[in-house]
Amino acid sequence: MPQTPYFREKVVAETVRQLGNWNIETHQNGGVTSSQGGFDFNVKGQRTIRAPDVAFTSKQTDRNLSAIQGWTFQGQPFTPMFVVEVDCIKSESDFQAFDDRFRNELFAPGTSVKLGFLISIGKNNNNQDIQNIHSWRRYENNTVHHYEHGWRDMNTKILSFIYFMK
Repeated sequence: MPQTPYFREKVVAETVRQLGNWNIETHQNGGVTSSQGGFDFNVKGQRTIRAPDVAFTSKQTDRNLSAIQGWTFQGQPFTPMFVVEVDCIKSESDFQAFDDRFRNELFAPGTSVKLGFLISIGKNNNNQDIQNIHSWRRYENNTVHHYEHGWRDMNTKILSFIYFMK
């Protein structure tokens, strides 16, 4: 696994911290993982292990995992309900790669992902700041929509959105 630049990893750590705090403060009692926590997304019948930068797994899924599922990548596949990726989108092709990954892997049929964020932060080729948040949301009819948000604090407004997705 390639190493992550320091500033990007700080964003990941802060997102994990805020999601962990939200998990406790709202009594969700689910599981919060960072990029070392992998999931078997089982895309199109193929074992596809993915480790989002940040993920939240519901209490129900977390508590119903067998030891085999929790300690290995064997057993029935399971996925989180919320995922976050942190990167720096510098071009349309960069964005397209993430859009494809979100739509075709993270939100593939059979996964339980309902909401995903891409936090795009860094410097472009002209040394200008890039700060943007993209979200993908799965609706009840299984369609996935993409939204682009400006830069804002990912505190309660965005995290409370997850609460209403149950």
